[in-house]
Formats: sequence, C-alpha cells, structure tokens
Amino acid sequence: LVALASDVTADYSPFHAKLGRLVNFKKGSFLGRSALKKISDSGPDCLLCTFTLKVNAFVNGGEAILYKDRVLGITSSGDFGHSVGKPIVMGYIPSQDIKHEDYHIEVYGEPIQAIRHDVAVYDPEGRRFRA
Repeated sequence: LVALASDVTADYSPFHAKLGRLVNFKKGSFLGRSALKKISDSGPDCLLCTFTLKVNAFVNGGEAILYKDRVLGITSSGDFGHSVGKPIVMGYIPSQDIKHEDYHIEVYGEPIQAIRHDVAVYDPEGRRFRA
C-alpha cells in the first residue's frame, strides 16, 4: 500500500515509486512528459521499498534506512501491520542498493534489523482480493 501523501510526493516520479506502468506516453503531450521519459529511459536513481522489522518498534516515517552503518535513505511512512503482525516501513533507497539483504531501520537511535520485500507483505498473490 502506497500512501500518496507521504510515499509519493513531488520529489519522486511514478517510476521511483514502482508505478511506472501507470504512465501512458502514448497519451500525447502532458506537463512533465519529457522529465518522466528521461527517468523511464535511464531508470530511476532510487526506488520505493517495503520493509518489515524483525522486532516491534514504533515507526511512522522519517527514520534512517541503514546498510552496514551507512545511511541509504529515510523512511517515508511506517506503522504496525496488524494483518502480518509486525511493523511495515516504506522508504526510498538508491537503486543500486536494493540487492542487499542486511538492512536496519534506526528507530529512536536504535538500529532494528529489517527485511526488504519484493512483493506485497500481505497476500502477495492477491487471493483475498479475488475471493
């Protein structure tokens, strides 16, 4: 789930938020078309990623995303995912850093181990939606 007010802002394009499939370049001219085309052709420099935390911690966005004590980015949103039973955090990290596995989210000065997910955390196949 992407929160448009915090996860997708004027600082990022739909391609950064992995929503590029929704951009229709065949539609004709529109404001920002050339900038979006450039990002589409070269690939975004950062991507919106979803993480879950290994332990319960209160997150709401603005926490540092770490890899080996290096700050990669800042979380854009976060909260406890009651359906999955753990905190879910979203944030942008450089495209070249999405292959790592050992991430941490700094929550109130404490680095908490985090897992990055390539698919939806809850019901990745969409079975509940189709039922």
